[in-house]
Amino acid sequence: MHENTKADVGEVKAGRSMKTIAAWGCGALLLVGGIAFALITAAVVFTVKDTIDTVDEVRTFADGFAGEIKSGDYDRLHARLSEELGSEMSPADLNETFALMRPVVAVVPPTPFIVAKSDDNPKHWEAFTTIGSPVAPMAQTIHLVIAREPSSSGSRYSIVELSTDFALRDLSAFPQSERALAFHQALIDGDVSRARGMIDASFEDEAALSLEEQVEAFKPIRDKQVEVVAFLPLDERRVDVTLVIHENPQAPTVTYQVDVNKKVHAMKGPRSMSINELDPLRKAPKEMLDEIVRELSAIP
Repeated sequence: MHENTKADVGEVKAGRSMKTIAAWGCGALLLVGGIAFALITAAVVFTVKDTIDTVDEVRTFADGFAGEIKSGDYDRLHARLSEELGSEMSPADLNETFALMRPVVAVVPPTPFIVAKSDDNPKHWEAFTTIGSPVAPMAQTIHLVIAREPSSSGSRYSIVELSTDFALRDLSAFPQSERALAFHQALIDGDVSRARGMIDASFEDEAALSLEEQVEAFKPIRDKQVEVVAFLPLDERRVDVTLVIHENPQAPTVTYQVDVNKKVHAMKGPRSMSINELDPLRKAPKEMLDEIVRELSAIP
């Protein structure tokens, strides 16, 4: 099986120092680089002049790749590879690569793809996602290099490089986490205008309290520090970002639902949450283990 490891998964250019970490529930040891989310800082802003490719098109293509991991359709997943990469990785190779990820993806979707133009080739795109527990800093990573097909027939894009690894991640470094923290700060600062600029149009229609009422409700915790404790993907476009409010045992968490465009759709809390609410993977460990065994047994 071929696995392209040309680029470090979490950070395409930097962070190539290696450290030993525990592998994905297997007891083996792997060498990986630290993740600094270079793709976040390399995000590309497009204008109406960019008619060839769009971030949304590339992200949709990458989302389809993740969906086929969940369904286990490795033939369709293989069809997304370029001719050269497809000759090096068979559907059976892809099955072996992603067998341990499928049971996890069935419970918790991959984090929304971070997409940006490649620094190495202006005709290529970088797409990066992580798979794992919403509360754990260690995760499985997938890094794709995507190219636009020269022919108009068939798929518009193909994957020219594919790598997977284990790496440490900072839950507060995701774009959606940064927006949740900024929105929370606007509420505790009493800046309704700034908070309103961050919300989706449906936010106040669905919210139990108006933004003005939320500001009043947050007055008792204005001096409390917060940190991101869970990053739970709901689907390929939306995530629940949960913050813990320190020194506030009566209502320790607040959750903001944020999309890939960094619009806040909803909030829950402040409220108390159990670890099982924060991490759905803890609810069915036996079923997941059985699925992992089945996936490994199916590998030739």
